Amino acid sequence: MPAGERARRQSAFRDMPAAWRSQSGPPSLTAYEALQPPLYYWLMAPVARLLGGRGLAAQVLAIRWLSALVASLAIPLVYLLARAVFADMRVALGCAAMAA
Repeated sequence: MPAGERARRQSAFRDMPAAWRSQSGPPSLTAYEALQPPLYYWLMAPVARLLGGRGLAAQVLAIRWLSALVASLAIPLVYLLARAVFADMRVALGCAAMAA
C-alpha cells in the first residue's frame, strides 16, 4: 500500500469519535466478533474496562496480546489437566493433540 494511503488510514483510525463505541451497526451486518462465545467477552471485559480511557489502537493491541497469551496457554493446560486426570502421559498427549 502506498505510504500516503497508509498514513490516511492510520489517521482516520486514530480520529474515530469515542461516541461510535456505543452505537450499534446495521442489523444485517454480522460481525465476526458477534460469533464468538460469551466466555471470550467475559475474559476480555476487565482488560477493555481498564484501558477504557486509552485510544482504540491501545485497547485492540492489548486485547490481541491477551488473546494470544490465552491461546498459547490452552494446549499446555489441557495436557496438564489430562495428565492429572488420566495419570498417563500418552493419553494426555493425545488430549493436547486433539485440542490443538
